[in-house]
Amino acid sequence: MDEYTSLTPQPGKLEVHVTEDVANDLYQFISRQGWEYEEGLRLLLGAGMGYLRSSKILSETDPESKEKEIHQLIARLVETESRLAATRFRMSELQQANESWELSTGAVNTERVGLSNVVKRQREEIDQLHAEVDRLKQENAQLMNRVDQQDLSSPGSDPVQLEPTSRHKHLATWLEKLRG
Repeated sequence: MDEYTSLTPQPGKLEVHVTEDVANDLYQFISRQGWEYEEGLRLLLGAGMGYLRSSKILSETDPESKEKEIHQLIARLVETESRLAATRFRMSELQQANESWELSTGAVNTERVGLSNVVKRQREEIDQLHAEVDRLKQENAQLMNRVDQQDLSSPGSDPVQLEPTSRHKHLATWLEKLRG
């Protein structure tokens, strides 16, 4: 048994060793056709098989056998062409779906980036508000101490007058934004 008869093909895989000249010729031919390399190899292999099958049929001497083979070849050609047309249509649909998916993925990613920026800004604002609330709590505690220290029971004493500060106005603005 030689190396060729001992080969058992693996489904979906075929390996062929050729000379550098043949490989270059194949590559140039496929390039001129505008095919992708592997697609071109498949097309050439299929075309070669079709040619060899048809030349075998045409060399038949028995007219009855020849006619039967020709009808089988025609039936196979019709089936192959119909499958090819259906496959090309399906491929076109899948390409359109892929383009739509890529567009929607891009839009989703853009939206994600935009929302991430909004969240970042809002977190910064929340941190600023927490700092302002802490500062106001301290200020309130100081004012409460001043009120506690004032003798409110003595007649004629003026209560502590609190003037609104720019910080109070700033806090009021923030609160309006939060409510609005």
